[in-house]
Amino acid sequence: MLLIKKFFLGFLKYFILPIFLVYISLTGCITTKRYKVPKQSEIISKKEKENIFEILSSQEVKRKDIAFVLIYYLRDFLPFFEPVSKGRSVNDNISDIAGLKEEEYIKKAVNMGWMRIMPDGKFYPYDEVKRFQFAIILYRVFGSLVFLQNSGQENVDIKDVHPSDYIYNPVFFVVSHKLLPLVNGYFYRNKTVTGYEVCLALSKLRKMLKK
Repeated sequence: MLLIKKFFLGFLKYFILPIFLVYISLTGCITTKRYKVPKQSEIISKKEKENIFEILSSQEVKRKDIAFVLIYYLRDFLPFFEPVSKGRSVNDNISDIAGLKEEEYIKKAVNMGWMRIMPDGKFYPYDEVKRFQFAIILYRVFGSLVFLQNSGQENVDIKDVHPSDYIYNPVFFVVSHKLLPLVNGYFYRNKTVTGYEVCLALSKLRKMLKK
C-alpha cells in the first residue's frame, strides 16, 4: 500500500504537475496579466464613433472638432509625446468650453501644446479651422516627437506659400509628408479644412507613428 502511495505521489509530482505548469504558462491561466498598450478599437466609445462619422462628413471643421480628432487618433500614443506645457496643466476655467462634449479633449490637446488658448483666456471652440491653421497644429504635434522631426520629407514646390512666409515651415511639413495635399501646386491656405482631410491626415500620422 505504501509503495502504491509513493508511486502515485511521484506520478503527480514528476508527470502531471509539469504538464499543468506548461499548460498555464501557454494559456495565461492563473498568471498575472501583463500590461499592454490598448488598441485604439478597445478604447473607443459608441458616442466617439458617432462623433467621428459626423466630423468626417463635415465641410467646415471647428476648433473643438480638431481637438477631438487629435485625441481620438493619438490617445494610445500620448505616453510617447512630450507635452509642450512641461507639466503645467491647462486652466480648468476656460470660460467657453464648459459643458461641451469635447471639453476633456480640448483640455488634453491644450495640455499637450498642440492647440492654444487665446490671450483673452478663451478657446473659441466654434471657430472654423483653415488649412494653414491645421498645418500649424500638425507641425506642433511633430514638434513634441523629437525622433520623428525632419524624417521622410520630400522637396516640393508650393506656389502660393513663399519660403519667407511665417507659415511656410508647417505647410512644407504637411505637404512633404503627404498629410495635406496640394491642388495643382497650390495649398489654398485660407480654405476651410474639411472633416475628411482632417481624419485622413491623422490616420496617416498614426501609420507613421506605428512604423
